[in-house]
Amino acid sequence: MGGGVKEYSFNSKKIVLSLATISFLASYANASTTTGTSGTTDACPTTSSQARSGSSSTNGSTYNCTINSLYNSGNQGITLSSYQTSNVTIGSSGTIQAQNYTSNGHNAIELKGQNGDTRTLENFINHGTIKGKIGIAGVNGFSGTITVRTFDNEGTIKGYIGIGGSGTITVGTFENKSGGTIDGDIYMATRDGSGTMSIEKFSNEGTITTSNNNDGVIYFENSQNGNIHIKTFHNKNTGTIESKDRQGVYFQGNVTINTFHNEGFITSEKGQGVRFEGNVNVKTFHNKQNGTIESKNGKNSITLKAHNNTTPTLENFINHGTIKGKIGIENHKNNGGLNGTITVGTFENKSNGTIDGDIYMGIWKGSGTISIENFNNEGTIKGGNYQGVYFQGNIHIKTFENTGFISGSGDTLEHNNFSVAGGVSMSGGTIDTFKNTGTIISTGTKKEHNPAGVKLNYATVKTFENTGFISGTLGVMTTQGTIETFKNSGTIESKSGAAIKIQTAYNKTNPSETPATNASAITHFTNEGTIKSASDGVLIESGNKIETLTNKGTIESKSNGISLFDHGINSKLDNAHLGKIILEKDSSIKAGKKGINIDNQTTARSIRVGGIEVKAGASVSGDEAGIYLGKSKEITAPITISGTVSGGNAGIVNKGSITAPITISGTVSGGNAGIVNEGRMAKGIINDGEAELVISNQGLVEENNDGNTVANNGSGSVRIKEWVVTTNEETGRLRTVHVGGSNTENVKVNSITVDQSGLDLNELNDITNIISGVSTNNIADSVKTNGGGEISLSFDPLSGRLSTDVQLNASIAGASFRSSLATASRRATFIDNVMANAMQSFSLGSDKAQKIALSEKGNLYADASDYIKNDSIMNDYIKNDLTQGSYNSNKEHALFILPYFSSQSVELSLNEESKGHTKGTIIGYSTLKDSGIYGVYAGYEDKKMDSTYFGINDISYYTGLKYFNTLFTTAKGQEVYIKAQVQGALIKNDFTKKIGKNEAKAKAHSYTYGINTAWGMNFIADKNIFSPEAGFAYEGSYTEAFSMQDTRGKATVQGGERTYANHLNLFSTKTSFTWFRDWLPNLKTSVELGAKFNVNPKVKARARFGDKKVSNEFHLPRVRKFASTSLIVPVNEAFYFSLNYNGMFDEKGNTHTGFAQFNYLW
Repeated sequence: MGGGVKEYSFNSKKIVLSLATISFLASYANASTTTGTSGTTDACPTTSSQARSGSSSTNGSTYNCTINSLYNSGNQGITLSSYQTSNVTIGSSGTIQAQNYTSNGHNAIELKGQNGDTRTLENFINHGTIKGKIGIAGVNGFSGTITVRTFDNEGTIKGYIGIGGSGTITVGTFENKSGGTIDGDIYMATRDGSGTMSIEKFSNEGTITTSNNNDGVIYFENSQNGNIHIKTFHNKNTGTIESKDRQGVYFQGNVTINTFHNEGFITSEKGQGVRFEGNVNVKTFHNKQNGTIESKNGKNSITLKAHNNTTPTLENFINHGTIKGKIGIENHKNNGGLNGTITVGTFENKSNGTIDGDIYMGIWKGSGTISIENFNNEGTIKGGNYQGVYFQGNIHIKTFENTGFISGSGDTLEHNNFSVAGGVSMSGGTIDTFKNTGTIISTGTKKEHNPAGVKLNYATVKTFENTGFISGTLGVMTTQGTIETFKNSGTIESKSGAAIKIQTAYNKTNPSETPATNASAITHFTNEGTIKSASDGVLIESGNKIETLTNKGTIESKSNGISLFDHGINSKLDNAHLGKIILEKDSSIKAGKKGINIDNQTTARSIRVGGIEVKAGASVSGDEAGIYLGKSKEITAPITISGTVSGGNAGIVNKGSITAPITISGTVSGGNAGIVNEGRMAKGIINDGEAELVISNQGLVEENNDGNTVANNGSGSVRIKEWVVTTNEETGRLRTVHVGGSNTENVKVNSITVDQSGLDLNELNDITNIISGVSTNNIADSVKTNGGGEISLSFDPLSGRLSTDVQLNASIAGASFRSSLATASRRATFIDNVMANAMQSFSLGSDKAQKIALSEKGNLYADASDYIKNDSIMNDYIKNDLTQGSYNSNKEHALFILPYFSSQSVELSLNEESKGHTKGTIIGYSTLKDSGIYGVYAGYEDKKMDSTYFGINDISYYTGLKYFNTLFTTAKGQEVYIKAQVQGALIKNDFTKKIGKNEAKAKAHSYTYGINTAWGMNFIADKNIFSPEAGFAYEGSYTEAFSMQDTRGKATVQGGERTYANHLNLFSTKTSFTWFRDWLPNLKTSVELGAKFNVNPKVKARARFGDKKVSNEFHLPRVRKFASTSLIVPVNEAFYFSLNYNGMFDEKGNTHTGFAQFNYLW
């Protein structure tokens, strides 16, 4: 059922009731009756019959009957069908009991009319007991008239009461008085399509209920084309109407009720308290102060249902009392959709009225409509798990006014794939005027469903006015809605989401359509009260529109005060449009992030704002920024600041485009600057105020109509904290900062940065090409460029002279040298360690190698005691055995292959640590000869390094040869050895230069080559070998000339940048010390510490910038330290495994390499 209104299923109750009525009324015709003559009847004996305690008389056509005891031994009722006029009185001791009334449903009292009869029950008064049905009906095509002038019960009736049928039925007064009890359904119905019924007054002061759990209590049912007119229905303050199963009171079909008053208690265990269905016309429904209407088990307390073409009307609904349960006005569930109209004149919950359940008014099937003139709440409405008030579908409300309290949730309810959770929720339809001076609260807690105090989906509100309190996870939310005038003079509060959220529904169906039909729009938005949010104050999704947003009150938020966003997935609308933002005097925006945030953050869709005006006395503040304009966003009208704008970073931050002037006569301030510009300001900046304006510009600021970039006209000052001067691509000239106005003496410049992108170096010969209109004494000496430092500027404020110098050490040339040197040194040390391990693996399986392989870096992988013949462990024998040598084993070849990974830190840009990594693979082979150990290796590696200004990606292919041999052994057993290595590499360089977000690239080949040799000595002590070593090395390289090519934007100066070919020849010495330890036969360790000393660390380089050729000499690190460790595990004679680390350190960086090595010998 629409809107979450759940109804009890009556299995086509209209049919059930009609059949029940027909069956019941037809039973009257079949009831056994006996009519006597001369006014004497067996049903009501004469007074001369002493055996009967009753009397009867006839006076012409009038029949009178009084019963004061048990009538006819409880075996028969009375029949009044033959008399035109009857009067029946049952005294307090009288009892009428129909035969077998509990089982066969015989009538206790019967009056039936046929054909064109006229029958009148003048007075029916019961003070006693009636057991059985009371049937008053026109049957068999009756076309006459039946009139019941007075039906008065103060006793007990156990059985159905049926009044109706065809023809004309008139009931004057039907009263169940105080103390009266009716235990059975009351049916008042017409049938055969032509019957009419008129009821002057239906009153209950006693108890009406039913012991039959399959029935309701009171039914007024009209079938087909007949009608029922009830002038007054009154359940008085002592009256109780209680249903065990179905409705308490039910009106169905063409029924008109002038007045429905309830001062008593109407309840239903399983059905509705009061139900209206079909073409019902209720002029006044009034639940008075002491009245209670209740439904249990989650059913509606009051419901009005319509189907097909019916047009029910509820002219006035008034509640002064208590309604426990839901109220539903909607189309019928079982009988299909509604094509007609439900009309509600005035729906009022008065100040002392309580509705403990949700109110649902909706069309969820069919093309029908609901029209509501006035919806007024002065009391309390609590929806519980459902909305407090929910309108759905094609519904029109002229006035919705709440001066009381409304709360509700509806967390789990949806319509058209959008949650409808809220205190007051509307999905579709129109409200002409929405006024809240009371309290509306959403109690929903599921944030993903956006429960709001007021939620409007696909709805139109002409005037929305709040002078009260609206609160929820969100305050007010509209999805694809339209609000012509939104005015808040009260408080709108959110607990976790936005206080006011405006969003779209789905994709724009026609991309050419402007504006999109599924966007939300507010024509005039005015805040004179308080908007308080745990997130954003006013949140507007991309694609939506607010013509004018005026703040005269307070917006306080923990995130952004006013913000624009993009949903991203289903919302594909092109832009958001905010006409103009006006902050009136004494208004304020206080935000935890940004006061006014014009940035959707997730997409490049456009957001346009027609202008911002902060009047004198108004303030905008944010912990990050006062006003923030994001990338690709636009402000098309002037920004005028007469009040105060402040932010933690800056008062105004612009990363988008401001195409109109910025005029400041108030105060704009921030922790970094008053204005931070990283975008475009097309009409300059004007300061007319008395305060200091601090400007930080990294974007583009163009001249105003007077030709000024910055104008200072007020008594205050302007301080340019930082300004980036760029080159105009069209003219090739610098965009000079033109300072003007009537008070340029109070303009000071702290720092100016010249953007190197597309720079003409000749423009740097005069400071006025960079900034003009300000005294050179007011310009600090911080004039620089934004590159890596290769172009340096020097400004003398006293003379006004600007000079330029080029430092190649800070250029891509210096970066490439530092990177190449670090790579070459790391690789040489690393390979020295790897090859030593591989070559000395022979010591595991070859006695021939013992004289040779003990030496290299102390990495002996054999237990020293293993070399002692006859398993002797005497240390004195070690030296003798090693020097004699034994050739019992034939391991002469070794092969290894291993991948490796290095993490390195190298200074690419000066004074900046640049991190990167290298991954590679090396394969090597060694062979054992009588003349020594010979090795060959080859490898490949890929290096990536990055910094703020440079990026270097290298791919290297390298190879080399290595030799090792023992020269001689001293008398004390120490071995003196020699080793040598020659290597070469091809490096494919990929250079990147970065200026801001601009990039230039170049590719060049480098060729490196080198040779090194070293001498060392092994000192053997028990299972330890200590090896000091010293050596000399030469490292050379040649790098091709290269020119930087712009690949994104312009990162080079005008005329280009070229680095010429370079030769690098470095000589160095090395010292190291190695400790080898033989712990167990299958566990050895080796540790090496050392340093390399560059003999000639000076490097020369030549380059061209534009038309300027430069040559520089700069220094590389003098000392480079290194360390190597190995954990060796011999597996058997053919295999050994080692875990290794190699590190290199100097003042410009460090490298860490780890690898696992497997060797195979044969």
